[in-house]
Amino acid sequence: MVRNNNLVEAHQWDSSSQSWQKIGEVVDAVGSGRKQLFDGKEYDYVFDVDIKDGAPPLKLPYNANENPYQAAHRFLTRNDLPMSYIDEVAQFIDKNTAPVRLGTSNEQYVDPFTGASRYIPRGNTGGTGSTAPTTYGSGPVGSSNVDPFTGSARGSGKAKVLPVLSPLPFKQANVAAMEKKIQELNETTKTTDASAALQPEEGALFTEIFGAISTNNTSSLSAQHITTIATVIQRWPTTQVFPVIDLLRLVLGSNPAAFKGVKDKEAVIASLFRAAERDQPWDNPLSKPRETNLLLVTRSIANMFQAQSGLVPASWTSTVFAELSAIPSTVWTKNTLLALSTLLLNYSCVIHRSQTAAQDQDKHLGLIETALGNANSDQETLYRGLVAFGNVVSETFVPD
Repeated sequence: MVRNNNLVEAHQWDSSSQSWQKIGEVVDAVGSGRKQLFDGKEYDYVFDVDIKDGAPPLKLPYNANENPYQAAHRFLTRNDLPMSYIDEVAQFIDKNTAPVRLGTSNEQYVDPFTGASRYIPRGNTGGTGSTAPTTYGSGPVGSSNVDPFTGSARGSGKAKVLPVLSPLPFKQANVAAMEKKIQELNETTKTTDASAALQPEEGALFTEIFGAISTNNTSSLSAQHITTIATVIQRWPTTQVFPVIDLLRLVLGSNPAAFKGVKDKEAVIASLFRAAERDQPWDNPLSKPRETNLLLVTRSIANMFQAQSGLVPASWTSTVFAELSAIPSTVWTKNTLLALSTLLLNYSCVIHRSQTAAQDQDKHLGLIETALGNANSDQETLYRGLVAFGNVVSETFVPD
């Protein structure tokens, strides 16, 4: 650790470049006895975690009297990060909050997501034996039978992983930047097609939405806000509509109960696939605006599959799977595949034990096959796809 003016920087030795690499900043010293304020609450520790170069560090708060796995779960959920990293984060907390003992090894501050400013996937550490077990949903894979959230033993049997019943919503956003971009594009739309610009009542509802999200009053978000956003998506130019789609994604993720109250869900779905230009040929590669819209559309739909969003399947879910199934597998990129795999996982969570699950089963499984068999799928996409498949085959009814 090195003091740089008023900051304490953590560095790690990189043997490949034979140099010290900065991996983060230490917000507080171990054992200082001072509380750190984060998001209106006091914590014993607030660590800075660098996810990638050029991106601001994420805050990892932790109190000394809480279970590291609870803090890790909270951190991953808050930042829309893969839950498969929960062991790495919990071990990081343990390592950096352990009591300081004089005369013992002074292991350095290790960022769970960075080696030299990057995350090294599990299984690639090399040379030191077994890697930490992966945890997803209800338990650790292939390791001990200790519940990471309670510390209690699970018994002598194998740890149960499936089914996973907790969806993974996309909720992270730069709200201020999103609001500014929508305002800018709305001014542009006024000059090109005034009829497509936000109407006064729509602008007022958009202001309500941003106010509710900025003040963490998301319970005030309603079906009216969702239908208003969908109406704007339906008429805005496809090259400019991306921040409005992203706003819908954020509202759905912030208050899933609002979607339950939407009477015409088919209209919301239609507006999204209109933005993805479903009537146009799926040329590969897609134009950048179209690829961006497809990514945000898929994330938005993924956020529709949560426990509070209402019963599924329904007519609108059949429309969703029919539209997604019509997209050629060659069109899906690394980022859109992760969004697709998350959508399929979330659907498998909320459909579990439903006696009508067979309604969309063929297309759901077909899309899982698309995600698992695509050369562009990364490790996390494959993992979520496998969990989605595992949920299907572990259901109480027998799949076709």
